[in-house]
Amino acid sequence: MNVSHHGQSGIQPGKIAVVGLGHVGLPTAVGFSSLGWDVIGADEDPAKVEPIKSGRAPFFEPGLDELLQKNLASGKFCPTSKVEEAIRAASVIFICVGTPQREDGTADLTQVEAIARTIGRNLNGLWQVSGKNLGVLGLAFKPKTDDIREAPSLKIISTLLKEGAQLRIHDPCAVPAVQAALQPQAGKITFCASPYDAARGAEALLLLTEWDEYRLLDLGCLRGLMQDTVIIDGRNIFDPDEMRNAGFTYVGMGRKRVAPRMEKMAEVFQFRPAAMHRPNVEVDLNA
Repeated sequence: MNVSHHGQSGIQPGKIAVVGLGHVGLPTAVGFSSLGWDVIGADEDPAKVEPIKSGRAPFFEPGLDELLQKNLASGKFCPTSKVEEAIRAASVIFICVGTPQREDGTADLTQVEAIARTIGRNLNGLWQVSGKNLGVLGLAFKPKTDDIREAPSLKIISTLLKEGAQLRIHDPCAVPAVQAALQPQAGKITFCASPYDAARGAEALLLLTEWDEYRLLDLGCLRGLMQDTVIIDGRNIFDPDEMRNAGFTYVGMGRKRVAPRMEKMAEVFQFRPAAMHRPNVEVDLNA
């Protein structure tokens, strides 16, 4: 991966990626880089990216060109049209693509959904979901409500279904609202009575709403019910070290991915010590 700008190496791991360099995305990207962050600004339109690389914004905002040129010169901001490379290099991703108004007044989320699928294909293989059983905890946009308006869960669920996943879903209050909002998906969605039921047989568990009862889950019981031990914590309610010690591969938002300790992996999969050294098994469990 090598995106060059003014002779500098461009995309390197551990950066912020801002996807979409329009009226929201470009000021956001330049703002973060002005605060000292290393930022990749990604847009699939080369005709938009090229003038940005030369220090000219494609629209007028007071002071924007000056900040853009300053951060290009410092190397803190790297614009590119290679969106997938930017996603793979980033630790945090901001989606700033357009959401134009439809004739009925609602927002057209086509571009957001397309970028979400692109992100899914590039997150280190975690979101290669076709044919996988996934548990989803939380549907409401916040705890203690059944309100799903503006809830990210609906877009995530729709994207996962389009990618071929089978879902086991739990929420303490919002299941009826989601059932009414989604098209029937025979054999693809199971609504569950408890978070443990949603975790049963799951190859990964996604936490989307920070209900208190999820904070109090018995992690040992949860781990024992899952087919694989991947937790994707969309609300960062769990402590990464605690999850590692409990035997999970843990992915939080803006956090480094952590893998379970070796002794916990052995416990989960009932390996004997010799099994850890079988040929063709290449797993770094303490990374």
